Amino acid sequence: MNNWADQKAFEFASDSAKHFMSLAVAILALSAASNIVKDARRAIRGALAISWALYTISFLFGTWFLLALTATVGREVQPNAVEGMLDAAPATITMSNGTRLAFHSDATPVSVTKTNHLPNGEWIVVAKAINTPSIWSDNLRIAMGGELLAFVFGTLIIAVVFIVHVLWPRTADTGRS
Repeated sequence: MNNWADQKAFEFASDSAKHFMSLAVAILALSAASNIVKDARRAIRGALAISWALYTISFLFGTWFLLALTATVGREVQPNAVEGMLDAAPATITMSNGTRLAFHSDATPVSVTKTNHLPNGEWIVVAKAINTPSIWSDNLRIAMGGELLAFVFGTLIIAVVFIVHVLWPRTADTGRS
């Protein structure tokens, strides 16, 4: 990664995923261990099972996110062979498809693998495009989105279950709700 902000973005994303995974496991464990399970009506037990499934899915998406994050940060340069002409000013390369790539003093968008000097003074450049890691890559967005959606819906369901359980408790004398 090129700069401090990119590094921090990856660190914060990793920490966020870990926090949601920890919360999902903790809520799942606490709700499973509470008295609500044995005292609950069948509908509430069904809702609890759905919320537990969503927390499990959230945990699995979080695991996927952390693995994808590791792969994104740790991957090597993926070569995509491109050819282009080096302009008179060596600050840019015009690729064969018309794209102009600018060279910077601290970061180079391409890794030049071969150059040929033509008799007319131009240079032919063969380069490999460097794919920089991004926190917004599809594999990371899908995994984090899945983790968050499953967590939020699981939490909404479990909140409703506990509200219903507190407001309309099962009557002890009749056994009916």
